[in-house]
Amino acid sequence: MNPLTPEGRIALPAKFVIGAASAAQFPEDGLPQVAFAGRSNVGKSTLQNTLLNRKGLVRTSCTPGRTREINVFKVAEVGYFIDLPGFGYARGGNKAQDTFAKLVGEYLSQEGHPALLVYLVDARVPNSEVDKICLGRIIEAGLPVQVVLHKVDQVNQAQKHAARKAVQALGDEGIPIMEVSSLKGNGIPQLSRVVLGALGVALPE
Repeated sequence: MNPLTPEGRIALPAKFVIGAASAAQFPEDGLPQVAFAGRSNVGKSTLQNTLLNRKGLVRTSCTPGRTREINVFKVAEVGYFIDLPGFGYARGGNKAQDTFAKLVGEYLSQEGHPALLVYLVDARVPNSEVDKICLGRIIEAGLPVQVVLHKVDQVNQAQKHAARKAVQALGDEGIPIMEVSSLKGNGIPQLSRVVLGALGVALPE
């Protein structure tokens, strides 16, 4: 079975498993995990639905800080999508933000997980302080990361170039960066292949 649709999206079945509110609820079966992170309202849920060729599997919201747990989705029997709470804002104030930050920190400190961290940066706002802090720490920690400049259909070439420079200025010019639009499909086939590779799925030539 080809794991990709003709449009280059992931053709494997996926299902919601759990909204993990503590580290004890993280998957423990050893299957690879691809986590999705970024500041609140950057479009993580929309991107995951697009990659999985599904509508509404990963809940989307126009309200920032709505995700209050780490949502776990199993992709066939090969691995997991891990939807991390948006960085930088949480409904419920500082106490809620501290709780989510602790939970995300516990997830990212696991040995061997994630196999890949897909970090979304809004191409329209590439210089946010949240991204500078969070992505900077992720790079410093040596986590395997793929940066996605999201919503590139809404910016021009000069803005795309500026967004790339902003990411590279965090201290790692070799960090992989993809330009992606969930709405228009830009970069989705390429990102699908990267994600499937991290999940250990054999890809067609």
